[in-house]
Amino acid sequence: SALGQNLEAYKDAETCVSLKPSWVKGHFRKGVALFKLARFEEAVQAYSRALELEPANGDIQAKVNEARAALKKQSEGVTPQSVTDPSECKRIGNANFKDGKYEDAALWYTRAIELTEVEPTEETAVYYTNRAACYAQTHMYKQVVADSTAAITINPKAAKAYLRRAMAYESLEKWQKACDDYRTVMEIEPGTQLATEGFRRAQRFAKECQ
Repeated sequence: SALGQNLEAYKDAETCVSLKPSWVKGHFRKGVALFKLARFEEAVQAYSRALELEPANGDIQAKVNEARAALKKQSEGVTPQSVTDPSECKRIGNANFKDGKYEDAALWYTRAIELTEVEPTEETAVYYTNRAACYAQTHMYKQVVADSTAAITINPKAAKAYLRRAMAYESLEKWQKACDDYRTVMEIEPGTQLATEGFRRAQRFAKECQ
C-alpha cells in the first residue's frame, strides 16, 4: 500500500540520517516521506534541517514553505472535540503555543487530557504541564499550580511541572513553597540553572518576609 511504502521510505531515511546526520538528501527524503504521511510538523523539521545544511538550496526552501502551508491548513478547521488522538491534540497545541495562541493551545491540551485521564500515563502529565505553560503566559497562576500539581501526582519525577509550579508560587508570592519546588527540581535534575537561580531568589524573599 502507499501508506506502507511511505512508512518504509521514512524509516529508511531516518536510519540514513542517524548514521550520517550531515547528509542533506537523507533529511530531504525524510521530509518527503513525512509530508506524504500528512505528518506536516515533522516534515517541516526535516526539511528545515536539510536547509540548515544547504541554506542556498531553493528547492528545499520551497518544500519548507509547502510543508508549513499544509501544517497551517491542517490545524485550521479542526476542532479539539473532533480529534480522538491525544498525541495529535498535543501536536496542534504545540503549534498554537509557538504562534502565541495560548488560549487555543490550552483547549487542545485540555482535549488531550480528556482522552487520557481515565488511565493517565506520563504523557498525560506532559499535557497538564503544557497547559500550565499556557496559563503561565496568560498570568493565571492558580491554574498553573493546579495543573502542575496534577502532573506531579501522575509523575512525581516531572521536573518541568515542579519548575512551572515554583514560578507560579513566586508570582503568587508564596516564597517558601517556591523554594521547596525549586529544591525538588535541583534534586531531580541537578544543574538546572533556572531552578538554582529561582531557589536563591525565592529563599531571599522568604527570609525577608519572616
